[in-house]
Amino acid sequence: MNWRGFAVHLLPDHETLTLGQIVQLTGGKPSTLKLRLRELVASGHLLPKGQGRGAYYLRARRP
Repeated sequence: MNWRGFAVHLLPDHETLTLGQIVQLTGGKPSTLKLRLRELVASGHLLPKGQGRGAYYLRARRP
């Protein structure tokens, strides 16, 4: 699955996701997932909320 597909397919089942939840759901390495999450935020597919351990991600609303 491509990373845009990740945002589309994983987030509808969850309103928000933390990095820890994404690691559990995907089995990926946290460092790799952080990089991919930054890419999804930069491309407008995800919205980051909060900071540090309280950070979570939302699926961006597309017009």
